[in-house]
Amino acid sequence: MVVTFCGHREVQEPEKVQKWLYETVAGLIREGADCFYLGGYGQFDTIAADVIRELKQECPHIRSVLVLPYLDREYDTSAYDESIYPPLENVPRRYAISKRNEYMVDAAAIVVAYVVYCFGGASNTLRYAERKQKRIFRFMFSRKNRPPVILAVRLNNLSCCFVCPFSSGTSASIAVPLTVAAPKAWFIIHVVFTFEHEFWIS
Repeated sequence: MVVTFCGHREVQEPEKVQKWLYETVAGLIREGADCFYLGGYGQFDTIAADVIRELKQECPHIRSVLVLPYLDREYDTSAYDESIYPPLENVPRRYAISKRNEYMVDAAAIVVAYVVYCFGGASNTLRYAERKQKRIFRFMFSRKNRPPVILAVRLNNLSCCFVCPFSSGTSASIAVPLTVAAPKAWFIIHVVFTFEHEFWIS
């Protein structure tokens, strides 16, 4: 059974994530998982590869596979049992990573995810896995430890970006500086946060 991973390049509370990954992957091995596809990018992929390498000492039959998005780059494959290149020769280079991620999801029965933001490549991969109705194991922050939300607001062609450290399910009115148009101008938005850190403005 093939398992793959998707997660952000940077990980908050990596010790907790590593412990969760160890317990999750160990449980999946007991269910029959024996092949693990990894992308090899960022902190989450590194933690996942380390966990699989540690578990391999107890379960020598499992394999870790680095799935490459490009053929014309050099990769450190020492942390993996093997590497493969999907059929991406005709994919435009700028789409290679996203198509590689989709290939891993397609090949896997299970996706293990560390996705705490509703934007970026990891979030896109998770949504693709959901559309494909894959079995998903997802790391969850406790409410008080969820990372701050970065909101990009666009109103009447004026843009600004700010950090808002509210928890999921919170409703709040926030004063936002419109520094692009007028450094001293502010406006009020009403924000409702969902679990995914998506929001509505009213």
